[in-house]
Amino acid sequence: MQDDRITMLEQELYELESYINEFWRFLPVAVFHVSQTAIITDADYAAIKLLGYPEDEILGRNIGDFFAKKADHDRIQAGTFQQGGIKSNECLIKNQQGTLIPVLITTQIRKDKENNIFGYFLSMIDITERKHAEEKIQEKITELEEFHNIAVGRELKMIELEKEINALLKELGKEPKYK
Repeated sequence: MQDDRITMLEQELYELESYINEFWRFLPVAVFHVSQTAIITDADYAAIKLLGYPEDEILGRNIGDFFAKKADHDRIQAGTFQQGGIKSNECLIKNQQGTLIPVLITTQIRKDKENNIFGYFLSMIDITERKHAEEKIQEKITELEEFHNIAVGRELKMIELEKEINALLKELGKEPKYK
């Protein structure tokens, strides 16, 4: 009876672990478990893929190694411990090939049963596509502004010419043509 209960609990535990592992692999968000001293203790599939390193070259490293700017890491680390976490902080990270990748970073501290902080979760969302879209939108805005300036400039020139024609017509004793 007791053995059956243990077997059933072991099966449930196995199924839960499988579910969690499958969920980890499914998520498109890079998630890290980071110690208080900024050492990466765990990384999900998306994190490994984003950074381009094998898992064994990520685990045990300082999370700051992957930030393009040390100041960004320092700011995020300080904000995490001072505020309990940060939300959607934009930074650049560098992958194994040295490519700079714009990401949104969110963190949340982790505490043990005695409420002692022992690290934090850190997530990274790759916003490269969003940045490219923003650049294209900015290019279109610039084009429209240039067109607007040309069109307004042309319109102002037309108004000046109409005023000049009206003044000349008035000198000749004729009715102004433009109102």
